[in-house]
Amino acid sequence: MALPSASAGVSGDGPANADLVGGSTSAGHVLEPWAIYRQLEAGGAKDQVYVRSFAGGAWTARGGALNFDPSEDAEEPSLDFAGPGRTEPWASWYEQTTGTGFNAANVFASSFEVAQDKWVFAGQSRGAGVPSLNIEIDEQAEDPSLAGGSTSEPANPKPWVAWQEEADAAGKTDQVFVARSLGPDEPNCDGVTPAGVADGSGHVPAIGGWCWQQVGVPRTGSTTHEPSLDVDPTRNAQEPQIAFAGESDETPWVVWSESGTSTAGLRSTGMVFAAHAAGDGLSEDGDFHAGAHAARREPSAQAALAFDFVLGACASRPGGRVEGA
Repeated sequence: MALPSASAGVSGDGPANADLVGGSTSAGHVLEPWAIYRQLEAGGAKDQVYVRSFAGGAWTARGGALNFDPSEDAEEPSLDFAGPGRTEPWASWYEQTTGTGFNAANVFASSFEVAQDKWVFAGQSRGAGVPSLNIEIDEQAEDPSLAGGSTSEPANPKPWVAWQEEADAAGKTDQVFVARSLGPDEPNCDGVTPAGVADGSGHVPAIGGWCWQQVGVPRTGSTTHEPSLDVDPTRNAQEPQIAFAGESDETPWVVWSESGTSTAGLRSTGMVFAAHAAGDGLSEDGDFHAGAHAARREPSAQAALAFDFVLGACASRPGGRVEGA
């Protein structure tokens, strides 16, 4: 891939428009730097997301543009490795999405097929074959963060994504949501939430053989169906990051910030929070709540997770210090 022309360039809006991870598509090989970035296109064309890896003193393009719709700007991509031996690159980003029921920024994810040198979209069809991760496809979503991990099979991590999205409720405050992948080779995404749209077969297509299952406790939205992680849903949550930690890297953690004036009687200072997935005690084996469709997808999978807020908050204080609150 040639470098951008003089009239184009790489987005300088902020560090969120690029991400870097070490990985390899061959198990046991030396890890190489893989970079994902938003490229400003020449001649007023829409911004595209690309991936390159570095080896032998040179950067090599990995597939083409990732955009679901090349006629729309793609922004703030995230990249990590998953699959057996962490040999499968996965990417997530957001872009404006149009069509019946959409007309808002939606979050997408793709896996990289090495043999075909291309990125393959993943997730349930939310209508017209659009594999959006959004809880609500008509609400603005952005700032995805992707991490490979598993709560039960650390040797075979799957992609998880955290992002911010406007609530389906009065005030439209931004909430943080998390979804985990189900796959590969899912026959359909029937019964998965957020719900997809069935095609002529009567089933919800599993695009790329994958589905995205929302996790967390439903507690926000117009019908209290959205599994927001926000400590104060009346304020805006921004820029979540997700990672796995703990014994065998089996515990997903999410960190984010909240700001704005609270209408719930809580503090209105800018604060940082962290949460980890905790078992809800409802399943027979004492693990995560299994849900109606989990057994066919992962032996001890969870269709719902309870997120425990365990680290408290960090509030910005005078003088630029950040202290635990």
